[in-house]
Amino acid sequence: MIGISYHAGGLQDLPLEDVIKILADTGYDAIEMMCGPDAHIDSNTVTSECVQQVKK
Repeated sequence: MIGISYHAGGLQDLPLEDVIKILADTGYDAIEMMCGPDAHIDSNTVTSECVQQVKK
């Protein structure tokens, strides 16, 4: 079965933790994360700990 995902850019004004909860509660199977200086995850400074937290 193919799931449905959402691009997190539509919720850029919310913290990532809130975005994950909202989309999971709505029924989305995946999230396309924004990465960059003004995004949910700054690709220049992201840590392994951050990635592990998002995976939970």
